[in-house]
Amino acid sequence: MTETFILSVLGILFGGGTIAALIGYWSNRRRNAAETDNFILEGAKSLLEPLTDRVTCLEADLKRERMRRIEVEESREKEIKAMSEELEQVRQEAARRSEEYNRRIKDLETALTGKDAEIAKLQAEAETLKQQVAKQHTQIEALEAQLEELKQTPVTKLQGTTVITKRKTGPLKESRE
Repeated sequence: MTETFILSVLGILFGGGTIAALIGYWSNRRRNAAETDNFILEGAKSLLEPLTDRVTCLEADLKRERMRRIEVEESREKEIKAMSEELEQVRQEAARRSEEYNRRIKDLETALTGKDAEIAKLQAEAETLKQQVAKQHTQIEALEAQLEELKQTPVTKLQGTTVITKRKTGPLKESRE
């Protein structure tokens, strides 16, 4: 029993302030209920605040991760486009050189007349040109294979992302960032 209740009962038993005692008891009871509710509310706020902060932090992390994925995908698309353009340029250059070499070979073959020393020299040059054409076809096939591999490479790693870089000369190489 609370002190107010005991005082109210004593006031009723020993005095004429029965109504005043009942009013005092009633108002004190409401004040205690309000204080209890306020205490519970403060406790709930103290529990809810760290959870709200954590959710906000997780949302920010998720947003950053989404942005990073978009950037990686855009970068990958740019690399694929650049490699496709480079491959097309190499193909065009190879076709141009192939035509040039074929014309040269025809010119050399028609120029081959009776001189054995000149014939051997021209045949060696023709063979060199054929080897260069074959070498360029091999390079084109290697670039096509690299492009297909890059197109099929999934972008799913979140940490240790694979980035494809290109050296000034030579084939593509893969590095980890």
